[in-house]
Amino acid sequence: MDAVTGEIVADIPCGEGFRERFGNPYAVAHRADIHGALLDAARANALITLRTSARVDGFEPEADGVCVVLHAGERVAAAALVGADGVYSAIRNRILGSGELSASGA
Repeated sequence: MDAVTGEIVADIPCGEGFRERFGNPYAVAHRADIHGALLDAARANALITLRTSARVDGFEPEADGVCVVLHAGERVAAAALVGADGVYSAIRNRILGSGELSASGA
């Protein structure tokens, strides 16, 4: 459905045939809802440090976690790195080698 008008944009039959073909029911979640859930979980865990205004340029796997390399040159040791850094993700590009993205035209 269109987020502004509520008009149906596409109608995808998601009955038993869909479950059989893909092995799961159809589900959609808005990016803001996923980010909100991650943020709430991070805030609730004293072992997690949240940083804002810190651009990640890369990371290096280590035996006991990861070393995150920030744009300002700082290196941060961590147990894990969540790459929720947007459409131009340095994390995704490093892991998948996906290169530059192009618009789908949709």
